[in-house]
Amino acid sequence: MLGHPIDQNQWESSVVHKNGFNPIWDEKTEFIVALEDLAILEFKVMNKVVVGNVDIENLDTHLGSYAISVPMMKEGYRNILLESYDGRRLIPANLFVHINKELIQN
Repeated sequence: MLGHPIDQNQWESSVVHKNGFNPIWDEKTEFIVALEDLAILEFKVMNKVVVGNVDIENLDTHLGSYAISVPMMKEGYRNILLESYDGRRLIPANLFVHINKELIQN
């Protein structure tokens, strides 16, 4: 989550090993956003390099990503189309997600 410093946050899913064509995470996360108009949610898919049981973080590579302003996000099931950092669409790479927004009263 990018935006105002009080809203900046990140979450990392588990790694799906040896299933690059159809990985399934089935995980949930939530972000509490104070300044929604400034918030941008970035979905990023990385290639995790593991040798034996050792995670080699310096060799992780960016596979694709997509960023969207939180006010523009629609609720429900969505298909996120992944792109390279230079804006090229990565066909057929995409993420199927479920978006739910809740208003939290102070």
